[in-house]
Amino acid sequence: MLQIFIFDLLIRIIHVMKKLLTLLYLLVTVATTAQNKQGLVSGPWAGNVELRNATIWVEVTPEVKNVAIKFYAEGGMTQDKMVEYKGEFRQRF
Repeated sequence: MLQIFIFDLLIRIIHVMKKLLTLLYLLVTVATTAQNKQGLVSGPWAGNVELRNATIWVEVTPEVKNVAIKFYAEGGMTQDKMVEYKGEFRQRF
């Protein structure tokens, strides 16, 4: 009877440990991927959108030296266009 109790207790402990290890794994994975120190910080986001033009907003880290947006005409992805940002980075607006 005591052996059955101990065995049942060990099974429950193992079950709880599995859950805790899974939770720890998920937290570590999220924490490491959420703290991307280089490159893209936020975006791209659509800014002001009008009939024939749109402003695209993107936040990057100081190490980034250039940004380009690749887009397609409405109705298909047969021919793409790429526009490179030629302004100054890290300017307040």
